[in-house]
Amino acid sequence: MQAIALIFVAMAIALEDLEDLRAVAQHFEKQGYEIFATVSHSRGSASCFKYATTCEKPLPHVVNVSGRYDMRHDSTVPRRPENIKQLQENGFFKWSFSKRGKVLESIVTVEEAKQFSDWDNSHGNLSEIGRKNVLNGLVDSDAHA
Repeated sequence: MQAIALIFVAMAIALEDLEDLRAVAQHFEKQGYEIFATVSHSRGSASCFKYATTCEKPLPHVVNVSGRYDMRHDSTVPRRPENIKQLQENGFFKWSFSKRGKVLESIVTVEEAKQFSDWDNSHGNLSEIGRKNVLNGLVDSDAHA
């Protein structure tokens, strides 16, 4: 059996990300691959944590690059004071982020911000996963914003 790692960097809603991740995993498993790891960055880590702790066959490896576990923390994008103000005044805020050297922008609605902030990662025990790597960059452009 061949092994494959799922690499996931998400910008969408966590629940939709999780559904996408499961669909990709099922696709490769039907072709005879074994999912041996998830590799995720930033917000994509929330979905990967959920997948890793709820998938049918336990994953031996989880790699988390600058992902947050507690989405209720004030440092998360939807909970920053300037974004809360925009959500209250306009019903959305503009989220600017860098990807491959380009600054991109996304509209985040009240519903999306609430879903993100309410995302609960306490559903599973990550200590049951064989190997975990957590990487945090010290020079990420938005790591300290």
